[in-house]
Amino acid sequence: MPELVPLAGSERAELPGATRAGELDASARITVTLILRRRAAVPEELITGPETLTSAELAEHYGSDPADVALATQVLGEYGLTVTESQPASRRLKVNGTIAELSAAFGTTLTQVASPHPDGSGEVVHRYRSGGLSVPAELAGIITAVLGLDDRPQARPHFRRPTRRAVAETMVPDAASGAAAGPLTAVQVADFYKFPAGTDGTGQTIAIIELGGGYTQSDLDSYFSGLGLATPSVSAVGVDGGSNSPGQQADGEVELDIQVAGAVAPGAAQVVYFAPNTDQGFIDAISEALHATSAPVVVSISWGGPESS
Repeated sequence: MPELVPLAGSERAELPGATRAGELDASARITVTLILRRRAAVPEELITGPETLTSAELAEHYGSDPADVALATQVLGEYGLTVTESQPASRRLKVNGTIAELSAAFGTTLTQVASPHPDGSGEVVHRYRSGGLSVPAELAGIITAVLGLDDRPQARPHFRRPTRRAVAETMVPDAASGAAAGPLTAVQVADFYKFPAGTDGTGQTIAIIELGGGYTQSDLDSYFSGLGLATPSVSAVGVDGGSNSPGQQADGEVELDIQVAGAVAPGAAQVVYFAPNTDQGFIDAISEALHATSAPVVVSISWGGPESS
């Protein structure tokens, strides 16, 4: 087997609260995402604009190099791994193999643990590693990231459900205006910020990234009907096995994201990308959105984590 060398930036600290949760099946097959280097650096003037590139131009000039893809396919094949997909524009390779084969190729040991879910909903069982990864020496500098070995949750929704007391307090009359204080609709907030009139997003596409939960058409119809608006076009795209799965705690985040975007830009089509709440899922969802055939004018991501971490 080729010599392994450390992969810079791949270190993971010990996860507080993680406890062993049975034995991990080393023969189980999983698919990870590799990020490869660019064939050339993107010029500063293309980063700052206003000039832009098509996805095809980005892939041709600044995506992954076909020679790098061929070498990675060959070297990883020596570990029994199979490249199942190559996306030059986003520089991603999907690589499939057993947990044992992947662990050997990237110099790590995976275990199965239970740890507290970031949203406070209890514990979640997942694959786990600590320390850094390595890559075969022949691929040093070519592979810049390996995503999906450790599939711990990466982010949490940020919506807040008010308590009954909080709801009651918001209905106390405002002394200055005489009006009852209370929750604001997205239309009202947009008006306060002087959102330009006559710009409803017609002909544009908004991509929304979600890492769990889902929406129902009936909920969306009810909300927009209450605002006196037609329900915008909303479609769901599954990434890495994710799907529109309503009935979860994160539903509030998903529907809030759709409702805010749709209230301010009701003419825009919305494409909601559902992915697993992992580092691999997060990156793959963003990449799929940015490189979609109908590229969005904006990508909305409301999930996150503590800024101090």
